[in-house]
Amino acid sequence: MLTTDPTGQSLKVPPDLLHYFPDYFVPGLILLVFLGLFPLAVAIAFVRRHPWAWFAAFTIGCGLVIFELVEVWATTYNWQQPLWGSIGALIALVSLAPSVQRYAGLRWGRRLTASK
Repeated sequence: MLTTDPTGQSLKVPPDLLHYFPDYFVPGLILLVFLGLFPLAVAIAFVRRHPWAWFAAFTIGCGLVIFELVEVWATTYNWQQPLWGSIGALIALVSLAPSVQRYAGLRWGRRLTASK
């Protein structure tokens, strides 16, 4: 929504949050790529059992936690912030599970079989 409405009015985002950008287009684009398109690509890679997908999922989970912590610090509190932060932490923790790594063909970050 921030890329289609850079003023932030459709999401009721106050304009006083803009410190480094003239409008919300660039922050919206960053969110779209790093918390939208990249996780979609990682999910597809994980279903296809690419070995790097578990670490990318861990990175996405940590990134979401960090984003929500910064958002709490920079804005007023919203009930969705701890919810999304918890989801990010859950993504990161689940990606570290041995069964998830085995699904991707790994054991503790190392390939189980020789690469093709």
